[in-house]
Amino acid sequence: MRATGTARRGFALLLVMILVAVGVVLGVSYLSVASLKVRVSENFQSLQRARYLAESGLEHAKYLLRYSPERLDGTPGNPLGPYYVDNSADRYYISATPDGSVPGKYTLTATAVVGGVQRSSSVTVQRSPGAQIEIEQGVLVGGGFVWLPWSLTLKGDFHANGFLLNMARIEGDASATTGLWDPWHRISGDTEGRAETVETPRLKVTQYTKYELNGVKCKATKFKGTHLTRNDPLADGGAIT
Repeated sequence: MRATGTARRGFALLLVMILVAVGVVLGVSYLSVASLKVRVSENFQSLQRARYLAESGLEHAKYLLRYSPERLDGTPGNPLGPYYVDNSADRYYISATPDGSVPGKYTLTATAVVGGVQRSSSVTVQRSPGAQIEIEQGVLVGGGFVWLPWSLTLKGDFHANGFLLNMARIEGDASATTGLWDPWHRISGDTEGRAETVETPRLKVTQYTKYELNGVKCKATKFKGTHLTRNDPLADGGAIT
């Protein structure tokens, strides 16, 4: 009888140990699966963030190509960047590859790095040169808010009695009285945002309505239409030829 009781107690102990072992295995398996799900979720979030960050990089490259193409000199082997966002280590790089057979055609590439995830996006664009304006002298503007477009090249100094937002290429010094912002650093000379006011000549339009051309005295006439034709009077019966 004693042997039988001892055997039963030994069998019960063995059964308990088996159940504990099975519980431990199931618990470890559950924790492993849960940890794997967390890692998969984190990787998916990083992949999505890298995708959106790469698309943002493409928009950055498009902006540079449109407004300041000379600054977009990064190549796939040596891209521009890194550009960081959100005060984090997440970053992106941008580059442009010109198409040698089609002028103005580029392949823009942006590569984003988020944690250990890297993702690239590319797009092919055609850049139109647009209208280019070139002024080979200095310019003085009376006042107010002054914006110079990217298509303008000014070969001389520029001064504004007001605030200057510059996107143009200025080959000289630039100054303004109430502030100056040159975000793409396209001013080759010195800049001054708190300069003294420069008096501008007080001219009247009426001073230019009468003039002399090849010894003939002329007088300008007012024109209120939207289109000029060959018979529109310009100066004492003159017409467009």
